Amino acid sequence: MSHTIKNVAIAGASGNVGARVPSALLDLNEFNVTVLSRNSKAFPAAARVKVVDFTSVESLSAAIAGQDAVIDTTFSPEIDTPLRLIDAAAKAGVYRFITSDFGLDPDLPGIHDLPVFGRKKASYEAVKRQAADNRLTYTLVACGAFLDWSLSTGVSGLDLQEKKAFIFGDGNNVVPWTTLEDVGRVTANVLLHPQETLNRPVYVHSVLMSQNQIFDAAKEILGNEGWKVTYNDMAPLWKMR
Repeated sequence: MSHTIKNVAIAGASGNVGARVPSALLDLNEFNVTVLSRNSKAFPAAARVKVVDFTSVESLSAAIAGQDAVIDTTFSPEIDTPLRLIDAAAKAGVYRFITSDFGLDPDLPGIHDLPVFGRKKASYEAVKRQAADNRLTYTLVACGAFLDWSLSTGVSGLDLQEKKAFIFGDGNNVVPWTTLEDVGRVTANVLLHPQETLNRPVYVHSVLMSQNQIFDAAKEILGNEGWKVTYNDMAPLWKMR
């Protein structure tokens, strides 16, 4: 049975991903957008802002009553916030919940053994339980690494200012990279396709590239000279899981 999504609430709209989602939703001119916020700071003018207590399921549930979808883009390391949002969405009768799992494929074997993905594992299991009880439906956006953010912060292993390259393994592993703008657009468009995105991850990328390929592209722009390159064995890190 098809379900039309019109009213959408977003949590975490001031973060790296969250800041792109309200504008992407409004650009489609299909949704009434509500931002759930801890304070009344400025957001896109066409979006309604509701100040909520993120520590209270009751406060969250009251704020999202009447919403067709909730998008969680919060990125705090603790797991309670996403779990409360999921519980509140189910309690309020929300149809679709998009989790804050933006990143690697959540069904990749061993991915949730890594400590950094513990929070994502908890939210993924929580929405699957709620979906199994027919209390809501869900979508995850598996976008790999954030391309622009990874390059600007050095998380990609490349320090473009100092011309340093920290290569993971041999650098030849090809992975998905997605710009934050593309993540925002995909997240918004998920809600235009509720049946196709029902209770599953949606896989997206701006480019599929290895770290070496990105390094080569950087050298084409910045020049080949002056780089300090370090190759790093990743096996010890996996043993720390």
